[in-house]
Amino acid sequence: NKFPTEAYIDSVKAAGFSTIRIPCAWYSHSNALSRDSSRADIVPGGGPNEIASSWMDSVQTVVDMCMRAGLVTILNIHWDNGWLEGNLNDQEKDKVNARQKDFWTQIANRFKNYNENLLFASANEPATTDDNYKHETEILMTYHQTFVDAVRATGGNNASRTLVIQGPSTSVDRSCEVMPVSKLPKDVIANRLMVEVHYYDPYTYTLLNDVVDWGAQVYPQYYWGTEDLATGDDIVHNCGYNAWAGAMGDPCTGDRMDDQFGKMKLNFVDKGVPVII
Repeated sequence: NKFPTEAYIDSVKAAGFSTIRIPCAWYSHSNALSRDSSRADIVPGGGPNEIASSWMDSVQTVVDMCMRAGLVTILNIHWDNGWLEGNLNDQEKDKVNARQKDFWTQIANRFKNYNENLLFASANEPATTDDNYKHETEILMTYHQTFVDAVRATGGNNASRTLVIQGPSTSVDRSCEVMPVSKLPKDVIANRLMVEVHYYDPYTYTLLNDVVDWGAQVYPQYYWGTEDLATGDDIVHNCGYNAWAGAMGDPCTGDRMDDQFGKMKLNFVDKGVPVII
């Protein structure tokens, strides 16, 4: 992405938003990548997971712009070649935990004096499989525990900073099923953890941009609800249209959203753990 400008950050604030999220790669700017890919030109020397100082400086510049704008700022470790997101397995867990500790120790030390309006988030969308998501979530929780421990160990304002934990696949259903409050990381301070889930349902309405062939021609869906839906050939663009049946299925309403958000309220918010969606 283009490097964000101060004017852009200010425009977010001016538009009425109170919070901004910085999805950030670190592995791609560390000598971990150079070692894994046998490239010595990325970050020479240093420890096995050393983040380039020039990259850390760039991230800090963006964080500073967001903080100066008066925005609550969430800084995460994003997908970043999938070094964490795609490695919820026993074979890689020791390597991932070591890297998670090294990265977050460096990040937390750089920002340890920033106030409580800076939040850290352990990951982005840690991917679990349909067949093994329960065990994969157990492994994921070790990555989150490593994150919490590494940040807290740096002291300063990190001793009480709010930390954000991502559910398995950031799925509402899986988070409620296999990551209850009782299984969240142990923390040295109370009431400083949040849970993060992502909600893009239904995909055909929220994210699909082009026609795709999924055994039937599936079109991006533009019309929501039960009234003023498209007719004729344009019916394929109604949210809830079933391309395989060639007819409308259940129309898209707020009921599904109420159900999903209600689960997060019941399982987390009502038990004292805030949620970011």
